Order: sequence, then structure tokens, then C-alpha cells
Amino acid sequence: MQRGVCECVRNNIEVMTMNLPVKSIAIIVVILLVLIIVAVFFISTAGSKMSQAEADRVFASQCIDLCNGMQKASDKIGFMRAIPITNPNFIAACDSRFSTRAPGACLTYCGEGCSVTLSAQEELCMKAYAGTRDFAEACKDLQKLERFRTSSCEEC
Repeated sequence: MQRGVCECVRNNIEVMTMNLPVKSIAIIVVILLVLIIVAVFFISTAGSKMSQAEADRVFASQCIDLCNGMQKASDKIGFMRAIPITNPNFIAACDSRFSTRAPGACLTYCGEGCSVTLSAQEELCMKAYAGTRDFAEACKDLQKLERFRTSSCEEC
């Protein structure tokens, strides 16, 4: 009888010791996965911000082309709205240098030769599209201002 009890205790000890390594390995694997995910997150966010030197280079090199394009564009609103899509590095450089992502503001930082002159209609459309609210609502609110009273939201 004593031999049976000892054998039973020995089997229980073996079962417990087998579960312990499996649990330990599972915990270690989970910890490693969490650490890898956190490391990847920090590496990806750290690399997304442009260095100041790179921002200066990109901004200076694209200013002239964008200013010339803006001056020649028949649809200035369309041209400015396309800048974040066609020139995302310019917008990122502007954000890094001047803390703005607004194409019109970025172009004005290019210098005097790149002043953006918009008609009241073009300015109304640009400001209404730039807002975070509904376009129609923003446009109607802007039309309350003296400068935009004769402009039409439908022409945007």
C-alpha cells in the first residue's frame, strides 16, 4: 500500500513539474511578443518624423516648383488640394518646420515670390474644404462674412 502511495505522489510530482516548464515557456513567449510589439511601435513612430536638415532640404527644393505650378494653375483650389497627395514630403517638411499641414500656409512660407493670391470665391472654397466640419455648413457660415457674401458655395 505504501508503495502505491509513493508511486501516486511521484506521478503527481512529475505532472506538476511538466506543467511548470510549459507555463513558464508560455509566459516568456507572451512577454517577448509584447516587447517586440512595443519595440516595433517605437521604431516606426521614431522614424516617421523628418529630421530638420531633411525638412529644410525638401522644403527648399520643392518650393520653387510648387510656386511656379501655383502661379500657372488655372484651378488654384484644385492645385492646392492636390499638394498633400502629389507632394506629401513637402507637407511633412512644412509640418516639421512650421507646424502646419495647410498647403496654402506652406506655400506662403516659400517666400515673397510665392504669395498665394486667391479670389474671394477661391478663398471661400479653400477655407470651407479645409475645415473639419461638413463642407456645406462651413461654407454657409463663411458666407456670413462680408468678404464672402457675393461668393457661391455651389461653384466650389
